[in-house]
Amino acid sequence: MSVACGDGNGDKWFRNGGLATIAVMVASNGIVSLNRHLIPSEIRIPIFVLLIAALVTLVDICLNAWMHELHKVLGNDF
Repeated sequence: MSVACGDGNGDKWFRNGGLATIAVMVASNGIVSLNRHLIPSEIRIPIFVLLIAALVTLVDICLNAWMHELHKVLGNDF
C-alpha cells in the first residue's frame, strides 16, 4: 500500500513516517511492559500517557534534526 504525494516520493515518505510511528509504538509498549508492575495502578494511565507523549516529542525532534524534509512533509514545520 502506498500513499501518493505530488512529488513522486509518496512511498518513501509513507515508509519513513510509518517507521516513526512503529518506533514510538514499539518503544512505548516495551517500556510499559517492563514497568507496569512497578507503577501503582492509581497513576498508571497518566504515567503511560506522559511516556507516549515524551516518545512522540523525541521522535519529532529527531525527525526535525536528521530528516527535515520529511518533518516538513508531515506538516510539523512551523
